[in-house]
Amino acid sequence: MEEEPIPRHWVYRNRKPIVAILLLIFIPPTLVFGIGLVNKMYQENHPELDPWYEPEYNLTVWIAPEQEEFHLHLDFYDSEQDAYSKTNPYHRIGIRVEPGDDERNNLNLFTVPVGKSYLWVKIYFDQYTEEPNIIVKIDVGLKFIGVLLDREVSIFIKPV
Repeated sequence: MEEEPIPRHWVYRNRKPIVAILLLIFIPPTLVFGIGLVNKMYQENHPELDPWYEPEYNLTVWIAPEQEEFHLHLDFYDSEQDAYSKTNPYHRIGIRVEPGDDERNNLNLFTVPVGKSYLWVKIYFDQYTEEPNIIVKIDVGLKFIGVLLDREVSIFIKPV
């Protein structure tokens, strides 16, 4: 006489609906958490896109326009060593200067800690090689005037 097969447990018999229900329970919260985490990381890297974020410093840059368009790049660092090694920049700004533009450019500095008395600034024109460049210490509240490739660049940083 043949033995009757042992009936399978109800979990095994209903495994597909159970998996579907578990996926419906766990995927939405995981997705919401993941999107929130990505958004938080993006906001930390780009705080200027947050409409409630206040800039810490106002930045004014004076550079005379030329016959051709060019770009001026400014990288802000905490120390001279960071500026030379290109590590841990507080903020990076690229200014496009076209013929006929105003000499004065007003910008805001984000992600720079409040209460700094000076910042190290790397000034250069070519974004890819970053050469030639000058690295200078600029005191907050004092105007810096420098020359790079026969172009005079003036920078003034003040707290908001």
